[in-house]
Amino acid sequence: MIKKEQIIKIALISVTLAGIYSPTFCWMMSLFMVDDSNYSHGFLIPFVCLWLVWQLKDKLKETVVCPAGYGIWVIAAGLIIHVVALSVKVDFISALSMLITIVGIILHLFGWRMMRVLVFPVGFLFFMIPFPDVFTIFLTYKLKIMATHGAVTTVNVIGIPCIAEGAKIILPDTFLEVGAPCSGIRSLISLLALGALFAYLLNISMIRRMIVFLSTIPIALLSNVIRITLLCLVAHIYGKEAALPGGFFHDFTGFLVFIIAFGCLYGVGGMVSPNVDKSSESEE
Repeated sequence: MIKKEQIIKIALISVTLAGIYSPTFCWMMSLFMVDDSNYSHGFLIPFVCLWLVWQLKDKLKETVVCPAGYGIWVIAAGLIIHVVALSVKVDFISALSMLITIVGIILHLFGWRMMRVLVFPVGFLFFMIPFPDVFTIFLTYKLKIMATHGAVTTVNVIGIPCIAEGAKIILPDTFLEVGAPCSGIRSLISLLALGALFAYLLNISMIRRMIVFLSTIPIALLSNVIRITLLCLVAHIYGKEAALPGGFFHDFTGFLVFIIAFGCLYGVGGMVSPNVDKSSESEE
């Protein structure tokens, strides 16, 4: 059971933590708000975490509070990593250290049992942290090539001859180039967060949750191949301009692909938990 004194401590520590990590928060927010951001969902993550904690309120009340002395060392480790990361300007590591510090605070104030209850809400904060540019650029390039070759194979199967030259798709009367925004990295990062949340909310075993979560990777890749294939068909039928960014078809396929991806994710969840609906009905 959490006491009022501990709630006051949490408020004071939260304000202090916000001040210490203000440079890191500014870095993350700048990437959330940039045009064509891969992390525009980052603003939602803290609110989702708070909602998850609220859903656990009854369990938190029942959990025995037993402060762990070693929590202070975890806090110290997180703050040291933060200071070092700031000094060498590695913002990603600084953001990761924030999670370590939060874990240390929970251990110090409430103990390991409370931390076990809050492990997913705290861990979910990871999905608001932007990846390093080196990793993002490398992954974007790989995803572009994979999506390009996947779309070329699909279009050829449909019966329209085309070839791939790097990230460029050469059609009979035009061509399309798969740019960074169409690489699928944005949908992959967003779907990983959505997949983790969806898997957590399912009433299934940990192994099955991992299957649901990991399925977001092939689902995101396949969905992007479908999108680029559709754009190739649009370019072949209506001309290249109809498939370019800013046009109706380009924006519509982006929305359509996310719907398809979520539908596939929901389908995977249904396959690994076929009795969830029946069990919930029987409980009612």
